[in-house]
Parts: sequence; structure tokens; C-alpha cells
Amino acid sequence: MSSLWKKFGVVLTGGARNWPLWLRIHGGTFGTCLHCGNEISGRRLEAVPWAPLCIMCREAADFGQDGVVETIALTFSDAA
Repeated sequence: MSSLWKKFGVVLTGGARNWPLWLRIHGGTFGTCLHCGNEISGRRLEAVPWAPLCIMCREAADFGQDGVVETIALTFSDAA
């Protein structure tokens, strides 16, 4: 079993807080950035399996770029 799948096991047993990840896996959008639609790199997913954004969009969100921050807020409000 790869380390990525081992991490999934831990993440998916985390309850409601991981609902967005579960939805992406079952909806076929896991590994796709929720903001730009590009593929999230394997290295990023190895490090952070629940990552909803590619590294470029994550960095943009960290700097407060409005469109990216709005995408994150909508993603987590939809899962609630």
C-alpha cells in the first residue's frame, strides 16, 4: 500500500471535517485544483492528500487573492 493511500485511510476516518475530500474522491475530481482546474501535483498530494488547491493557487490564497479565497470559502460552505 502506498504512503498516499495510508494517509487517505487516516484522513477519511477523520469524520465530517474531511467531507470535502470524500466528495472529491467519489465525484472524480480528486487531484484537480478547485480554483483553476489544473492537476494537483503528485508530490503535493503525497504531502497533503486533502489539498483542494494546486500549489500556485494555494500561494495566491495565502496572499489573499480574492478569487482563490472565494473558491475556498464556497467549497467548505457547500460541504457543511
